[in-house]
Amino acid sequence: MPWNEVNLMSLRREFIHFATQAHANLSGLCRRFGLSRKTTYKWLQRFHEYGDEILRDRPRRRRAAVVKNALLPLNPFATLRCVR
Repeated sequence: MPWNEVNLMSLRREFIHFATQAHANLSGLCRRFGLSRKTTYKWLQRFHEYGDEILRDRPRRRRAAVVKNALLPLNPFATLRCVR
């Protein structure tokens, strides 16, 4: 018996197909696909806004907090010594 190869796009397409049906049980779909409800509602909103384009992987950006923290000194007591 051969393995069924499934890629990420087909899983997302299947999820959206089931989630957009009239009486879809989103909690059950979340359990079945291993998603949180927050992620489910985010994907559905994006799907309604952008269509099939949203099913592709999106690049991940660095968070702004990393840049903000880069400006802080590594040793917080170093600034206290300079103030004296």
